[in-house]
Amino acid sequence: MSRGDFESRVKNYIEEYGMLQKGDRVTVGVSGGADSVCLIFVLLRLRDEYGLSLGVVHVMHGIRGEEAVRDRDFVEAFCKRYDLPFECIEKDVPQIAALNRMSVEEAGRMVRYEAFENAGGDKTAVAHNADDMAETVLFNLFRGSSIRGLSGIAPVSGRIIRPLLGMPRRQIEEYLKENGQEFVTDSTNFDNDYSRNKIRNIILPKAREINLRAADHINETARDLQRTDEFLTGLTRQAFDEYAKREGETVSIDVRAAGNVHEVILKRLIYMAIGELSGARKNVSRVHVEDTIGLFYMQSGRRVSLIYGLYAERCFDKILIRKEEASQFFDGEEHPAVPLSLIIEEGKKMLCAGVTVSAGIIDAKDAKIKDMRYTKWFDYDKMSDGAVFRTKETGDVIAVKDGNKKVKDVLTEEKIPRWKRGSMYMLADGKDVLWIPGIRYSERCRVGSDTRRVLILSWEEEEIGRQD
Repeated sequence: MSRGDFESRVKNYIEEYGMLQKGDRVTVGVSGGADSVCLIFVLLRLRDEYGLSLGVVHVMHGIRGEEAVRDRDFVEAFCKRYDLPFECIEKDVPQIAALNRMSVEEAGRMVRYEAFENAGGDKTAVAHNADDMAETVLFNLFRGSSIRGLSGIAPVSGRIIRPLLGMPRRQIEEYLKENGQEFVTDSTNFDNDYSRNKIRNIILPKAREINLRAADHINETARDLQRTDEFLTGLTRQAFDEYAKREGETVSIDVRAAGNVHEVILKRLIYMAIGELSGARKNVSRVHVEDTIGLFYMQSGRRVSLIYGLYAERCFDKILIRKEEASQFFDGEEHPAVPLSLIIEEGKKMLCAGVTVSAGIIDAKDAKIKDMRYTKWFDYDKMSDGAVFRTKETGDVIAVKDGNKKVKDVLTEEKIPRWKRGSMYMLADGKDVLWIPGIRYSERCRVGSDTRRVLILSWEEEEIGRQD
């Protein structure tokens, strides 16, 4: 392939995916290897046509000693020759991998993309090629992956662009040779202790013995799967809008979704919910999704642990996916008991973040009682001095017309999630609960014909998950 044909194909790929616009400031990740040197070389050829402002970032991983210094010096010299801004980032990747309990490969990737992000610019160009695409598809297939993983590498991911993704490594090296452009070779590329290197150096060459265009066919399938994934993502978003709802750090999914959408869409809906809460989809496995689906067919109260500190719980006619430490009702701090006498004395008292109670005592003959959910009228003389606002305790009961009822049973009937019950304030006199704001009002202290003094309590709560 001639130099002009190569550059024309790269430009067509850039145009196909809208990677560059006139006047873009582009940060280019350059390791010194053939792919990244080819990338910056081609972008230099296209610089005037697009009016690009180019800068180079090089990352030293703290792995290869003198060889890494050689690579840095090579890239720096290249930048001086073409008058390009050069920035070198040095990180101890093995230490970062150990601290974060990840592989050196994963840690290296994380460090590189953090460096690219911090470098700024409108776009960041990285040098993945068609062989990398095939390797990624096989890597994801071998470790277990969804359609998204089998779609391989996206040409554009946010501000990350991959102009060489359509070009095989062989043609990249031929292009550099034709232009007399040198590059350096990373010795770790031949270390087959790395999973990707096994695929690159052993598996793909064997695949080419079966079909010379094996990598091309893998990439064609990956592109088809990318389009399939985009289509299914649209359907999943529609299902999410109909059957799921996010409130704070919780996503609730209507159990009806299990019967009303195809299993493929339901799985992706759960995957989408986990991704929205965690901010990441990497390492969300088939097991996490299938464990959550199992809850659709279990009784209320069953739960499973997921990933990134999330869990899923069957809560009556909902599946809740949420963070372990999150609370939609209160702020998760300690909430000590607050004496009713103190609230009356002050007139208004904050119980915890976002929740206050207002109190007032009037003569019964002046009381105009209304049926309101968050304001209640009590016969004050039927209360003891020990009444407090507190959270639920074992053995709590509330007076109903035909006796007492366990508060636990009341909350179950009202479909209050178990994770919320332990932080809900209620007015109690010993084990006798007088009021669960917004839910139930005790018969014990109702205003009657013999009432002399009426206590008016109003519950005021910020909009953080009210049970309306």
